This record gives sequence, structure tokens and C-alpha cells, in this order.
Amino acid sequence: MPILKPINIEDVLKHAGIDIRAALGSSKASDALHWTLTTPIGGEKDTLESTKFYRSIAEYVDDDDKRSAFATSMMGIAAAAKQQNYQEVLKGSYVSVKTAYEFKFAGSNHKVWELKPNNKDRVYFFTHPVTVNAVKKPVISMLLAHHKKDQNTPKEVSRYCETLMRSYLDPTVKIEILKE
Repeated sequence: MPILKPINIEDVLKHAGIDIRAALGSSKASDALHWTLTTPIGGEKDTLESTKFYRSIAEYVDDDDKRSAFATSMMGIAAAAKQQNYQEVLKGSYVSVKTAYEFKFAGSNHKVWELKPNNKDRVYFFTHPVTVNAVKKPVISMLLAHHKKDQNTPKEVSRYCETLMRSYLDPTVKIEILKE
């Protein structure tokens, strides 16, 4: 069973070594989200630090410029997640969003998205509904942070994202969202 763990913007920024007071100012991120921000997790007892998303942050967000780009991306997606049309919010902001990779599954096209605050740094994510107690919830699953050396999305990134998201798109599989 695929499992998603909700993520908290303050914890993600702290994990990246970003001073959250400088990034967020005196305000706290609002809990009033239309989209639930999550990341895939291996099992219920796993920690966020063991997820591929958190490990990619540790690997690729390793200097001040990358931390600044990552903070820009994460603050952008956190603000956009408050609105139903998160894409419109991002398009009018300081971080752009574009299709990183598209794949076909069960007769439909699906997109892995990338947040693009500059020419090299990216945060990859996927949007999908998850049914919880017979109610469909819109979910943004944060997948990877990455520092690109090429113009195109690296094959290992697109392969990982597609393989993972296919398990979340399978209509026969029940997806669980853990409590924070």
C-alpha cells in the first residue's frame, strides 16, 4: 500500500538548513491548505528523514545559493497550495512551474512538475487525488530536490518519479495519508 506523509513547510526548510525565521518572517505558514502537501514514505514507522525527498534535500541543497533557491520553491508551493488553482498562483509568483516529464498510464497522460526558481535548481512534484473516508482530497506529493547540470530532466529523475507515481495512480491500490 502506498503511504504518504504530510509535510510541514517549517520542518522542510529547517531540514535544508534554512533559517526559518528569515524565510517566514514573524508569521507562521497557514494551515488552511486546499492541497495537502505530502511526500511518499516507505512505511508507517519511517521518518521523514528517511524519505527520498528529504535525502535529496541533504544531497543537493548544500550551499547558500541552493538553499535560497530551495526556500523560494518551497515557499512558493506552500503559498500556492492554499488555492484550488495552485498553477495560477505559481505562474504569477517568483518561482515558475513547468512540466518536467510526462508519461502515459491507464490510458491517460500524467505529468511530473518542477518548480524552477532559477536555471539549475529544481523541486519535482506530482499532483493526484487521494480518497480518504470516501472523500477525494487533492494532494501535492513532493518527490525530489535536484540541481540540474543539463537542460533536460535527467533520466534517473524521470524514471524514479514515474515508477513511484504509477503505484499511486493504480485505482486498485488504497493510498494512506498518515497523520502529521
